[in-house]
Amino acid sequence: MRIERQMARPSAGAKKAQSNNEQKASNFQQTLAAKRTEDVLTLSRQPAAEEMRQKPSAASMTASTAPAGVKEQSPPDEIVLLPGDSTETKLEKLRQIADTADYTGMSYTEIYCDIWNRYNEAFGGKMSAITSGLWRGDNWYSINNQFSIMTDKFVFCPLDREIFKDSGLSSGDKGYHEQYVAHGGKNFRAAALGYQVDNFEDCELAIRLKYAGKNTLLDFLNMQGELFATGVMDHKLGSEGAFWYQNDLENKLQTMFFPDPWAQPTSGQYIAALRFQVDIPKLAADMRQSLSQANFSGFNFDIEEVMDKAIDDLLSIADEQ
Repeated sequence: MRIERQMARPSAGAKKAQSNNEQKASNFQQTLAAKRTEDVLTLSRQPAAEEMRQKPSAASMTASTAPAGVKEQSPPDEIVLLPGDSTETKLEKLRQIADTADYTGMSYTEIYCDIWNRYNEAFGGKMSAITSGLWRGDNWYSINNQFSIMTDKFVFCPLDREIFKDSGLSSGDKGYHEQYVAHGGKNFRAAALGYQVDNFEDCELAIRLKYAGKNTLLDFLNMQGELFATGVMDHKLGSEGAFWYQNDLENKLQTMFFPDPWAQPTSGQYIAALRFQVDIPKLAADMRQSLSQANFSGFNFDIEEVMDKAIDDLLSIADEQ
């Protein structure tokens, strides 16, 4: 995702809240340390997500029905994803699997988890990084787009239709959220990732604990992908603030690993970079420098303050590595 747009300053009298942000970051660090020390925060699988891992998928990539001692033979219509398949081949096979999927009797959470698990397995456990929108990888944008199409088709669109049929409400209408929950809607990504949490603050703590001490680019992308997809960043920065932070973070990561502005990295180079360490302090410094040089105007929120807060949070991650 690369969207070029000029940043703008809201008003000449707007002040940064850096000292408050630093205090909040310090409080967060103290809370995180306390959670580690007391060991009161646990990461556990949502019942639906765990159940999906223990029983055959509704549209399983492989099937095992042969008796013991009898060599299995794939049925003619079985679609099997092979380790050597290209990204394009995997996507085509996943589309074919979706065409034959039968989710009768399954909850929306179970369906979402089933789709997530299938894609995550197909692409080497990298789906949080792939859906982060921060890196190109090997056709990662195509993978993300197709995953979104499938979850819209089998989860979000049917859920919206059901809510409208029963209440006449659409997304954005007053009372929609209550109907969303009543009809089985929830933080589906958090469920698929196994976070059993009741609020965004606990979800953020769980994610940051999960990736504490992990500092490769792949780890960083997975963590950021989870923070965005579970709604943590929207909650902290607002939807527009999270969008601008994500956009700037993508640009700075590209520059950090491929500093030549005229370079056109190959898919192989993008994938090879995943094993290298991210210099988070330098990343934050580069973002801070861009922020100090930006010309802000026309925003309906204090973009400078929001980005300052995001950068402070980014630096606090470095303290956990």
